[in-house]
Amino acid sequence: MSKIKSKKILSLVIFFLVIFILFFSFYKILSHGINIQKLSLGKVTLEKLYLKLDNKFILELDKLNIQELLKSPSNNAIDIEDISKKIKYFTWGIAYFQKLFIKQIILDKQNTASILFDGKQYQLLFPNIEAKFNIQEDSNHLNLEIVKLALKNFKLDVKGKIIYIPIKHEIAFDFALNHQENKIGLQTQGITDLKNISMKIKSSSFSSLNFLKPYLLGINNQSLKEWLFEKVFFDNARIEKFNFATILTQKGFLSGIEKTLDAKITIKSAEVTLFNDLDPIRSQEVIASFQNKKLTLELNHPTYGETNLDGSKLEFENFLRHPKISIFIKSPSFSYSSNILDILKHYNIQIPIQSLDSKLIADLKLTLQFLKNSQLLVNFGGNLKTSNSNIEIFHIPLYAKYTDVTFDITPQYKFIYIKAQDAFYYNILNSNLDGVLDLEKYTYKTRLSITKAQINTNQEINFSKPFSNKVIPTEDTQENIENNNFDFTKDINTLAPIELKKLVLASIKEDEKPYTQDLLYIPQEENIITDLEVDFSNSDNIVATLPDFKINLNIQKDNFIIALDDFSKISTYSPLLNHLDIKNGNAKITTSNFKDFDFIFTFDNLTLPLYDTNRSSVNSLDFSGFIKDDVIQIHSLDKNISFIRKNSQNKIQIKNYNFNMDEFFDSKIPAIQQALHGDNSGKSPTKEQVANKLEFLKQKHRYERQHNIKPQMTNIEISNMHIYYKDYIIPTEDINIRFRDQRILADLTYKNGIANLDFIDGDIYIKASNFSADFINSVAQKKIFNGGLFTLIGAYKNKTFNGELKIQNTLFENFVVLQNIINLIDTVPSLIVFKNPNLGAKGYQVSQGNVIFGLNEKYLGLEKIHLIGDSMDIDGNGIIQLSNKEVNVNLEISTIKNFSNILSKIPIVGYLILGDEGKISTNLTINGTLDNPKTSVSLAEDVITAPFNILRRIFTPIDLMVDEIKNEIKDDDYRK
Repeated sequence: MSKIKSKKILSLVIFFLVIFILFFSFYKILSHGINIQKLSLGKVTLEKLYLKLDNKFILELDKLNIQELLKSPSNNAIDIEDISKKIKYFTWGIAYFQKLFIKQIILDKQNTASILFDGKQYQLLFPNIEAKFNIQEDSNHLNLEIVKLALKNFKLDVKGKIIYIPIKHEIAFDFALNHQENKIGLQTQGITDLKNISMKIKSSSFSSLNFLKPYLLGINNQSLKEWLFEKVFFDNARIEKFNFATILTQKGFLSGIEKTLDAKITIKSAEVTLFNDLDPIRSQEVIASFQNKKLTLELNHPTYGETNLDGSKLEFENFLRHPKISIFIKSPSFSYSSNILDILKHYNIQIPIQSLDSKLIADLKLTLQFLKNSQLLVNFGGNLKTSNSNIEIFHIPLYAKYTDVTFDITPQYKFIYIKAQDAFYYNILNSNLDGVLDLEKYTYKTRLSITKAQINTNQEINFSKPFSNKVIPTEDTQENIENNNFDFTKDINTLAPIELKKLVLASIKEDEKPYTQDLLYIPQEENIITDLEVDFSNSDNIVATLPDFKINLNIQKDNFIIALDDFSKISTYSPLLNHLDIKNGNAKITTSNFKDFDFIFTFDNLTLPLYDTNRSSVNSLDFSGFIKDDVIQIHSLDKNISFIRKNSQNKIQIKNYNFNMDEFFDSKIPAIQQALHGDNSGKSPTKEQVANKLEFLKQKHRYERQHNIKPQMTNIEISNMHIYYKDYIIPTEDINIRFRDQRILADLTYKNGIANLDFIDGDIYIKASNFSADFINSVAQKKIFNGGLFTLIGAYKNKTFNGELKIQNTLFENFVVLQNIINLIDTVPSLIVFKNPNLGAKGYQVSQGNVIFGLNEKYLGLEKIHLIGDSMDIDGNGIIQLSNKEVNVNLEISTIKNFSNILSKIPIVGYLILGDEGKISTNLTINGTLDNPKTSVSLAEDVITAPFNILRRIFTPIDLMVDEIKNEIKDDDYRK
């Protein structure tokens, strides 16, 4: 046992002895130095190696060839932990060298490097690095003074010192870095135990971020790099502090900086451009601070264009993973401009609000998130508020007293909420809006609370500015108004010439005013709330719809197309449609500027007193036309009606239609009622006022002719029209109607006959002359007269027509009442004696005569019948009830004239009367009906006065009325 232990001890002694001998031999060799001419170790070649051990190692090497080693560079990412270890080994290893000199390090065919360490100084010379350090060592630490350190790739010059404390295994450093191009200086202080590091950084002023480019080459987010280096500019900036502490591991290094970074950077005169060709956001000063993982840029006196953005700021988050930029825009006087639209459009946010001209209170937030290999995420929120603003939305201009636009736009949805109070579309629409824009579905839906809607034929009213629908009269206008209210109670001829001229000029000015009539009018008390829906998915054809009114508006690139699908939905609110009693129909209107229009429209279920040539009621009409400048043209699709307006002259042509006079007088259409009864003011003008007004019109028309003033006039030309009245058909060849001075003048012709109809203050005056028997027979639908001329003068007032019919040189033929009279004479022996032999052979020849009569809805009153014939004269009066044609007429018949010398010797029968002119007269009574009259002889002493009494009860003395009418229109110069 003892022998075995002795052997083991001996072996161990021998082993240590060998090791000692080897170590001592190696030491002796190193102390004298080793020279190796060439040595290859794998891909590394060494030439002229000298290694010696003095107190520390001395290593000298002429050439170190590592180019084969560098041909296969590592693809591994930079490892913070590996760098930390290498720094640790370097600081540990350098302490064992007294001198280290590598004269030439071959990196590749073009690049070489060298290293020199002599115990006091350390020099490096590489293609991109040139360094010179002074080294001082004591028992507690190693001092490394950086005499020169040039990092050529980064264009940095570094000076400072590094202190290594072996006991604590810590490295403290203090660097001064200067960028060669940007002249920026960085002061860096820190300490590390090669597991953790803390640093404090400050800088001098710099004017560009370009010095950061080399450090960001490894960042793959190209959008972020472009934004930093191409869209951010400033006069100068300074890093006030940039302090952080982090762990030196691959995963924890950057995240540690993000968590602990406390930074402040002051930037002067900064500009940030969100994208090219856009005005930048400018700020006199920017304070950039980084805390709690967030970089905040506080802006001092920021502006965008001329817009003050005080209160705005920028925030940056998630630098390491998914960088996010939040731009907070606040302004008490923000300007909405095309630049704003361009910004949003650049990020696929296309807002159909083209302009907002007033200053806005803005509180907005635009967030941009940069994702790797993915589309930029954009969020846009906040609101804009303004008062008294002009807004253009869907290319439609609006004015609103208060507007609130709220944005809620995310990658998932895009909504814009629009509220507008007291919003005006010129003077056409005043309403409140409360709706939402969906930028994903390209729709806008809103509730319209209509305060007022008005569309007038007068474009000046439609397109005047809001709140100006009431025109404030000027002095001249006020004078005109006063003159136009002249009631004509004063005789025109008593006015001084200057007063009359003022009155004429005021009337002419009033004529020159555009026609003013509301096409649509909705007052506030209607309290209408309706939906408005807009589809802007096709930017070339935006469609706006009012479903409740069946109105569609197509907004195209160059046109607006308005479709009114059902007039019944708007007729209640259309004074013009109500005035014309149009309740059904549709229209399509095209315009590019709301001044010129093309249109096509249909009127259905009409109640016009109009018939076609087949005597069928016209209850539907189709029209097309256009308005351009001062020209209006409208044509019915059947070409039978046309309207042309040019230079204040209106011309209407109508053909191939028939007109029902009964329906005209009974019509409930307000326009016809106004034509028949005036303005319904309840005050009928006196005859003096009518006379004075007609005299004024004569003076006015004379003034217009003398001064070549083209009057405002509407001419209606009608051809091939029959007029129905009761059971009669009145044929016409041409009818010409003129609207002038708020009066209607009509001329009707048939062969040589002409009738003048004047509508004056609700009354209709008629003067017809030269009408032949053919015309009368045509109206009566049988031959009653043969030859002769007929003249009528009269007026329709208060639903009663009073007039006088004059007859000349005509022959009564097939007239039942006359035949009954002749038959009665033939049956009375005493009358036959005095009968003219010519009476009854061919009819009753009348050389002249007249009938004064009155006509209303129930009766035809014959106040005076006076006929002078070759065979007998007829005088009388009577009344005819129209509903049943019942007749009650008293006639005085004179069968023989100028025989007083004979009659004086003959006894006279009681029913024979000897007249003052030597006539033999008989009183006859006609009763029954017009179709079946009954004629009887009345005694002279029992002359029937009943018809006359009835006339007085029903009619104002007709003869007086007719005389008054004749006097009123005896001078018709007012028609010229």
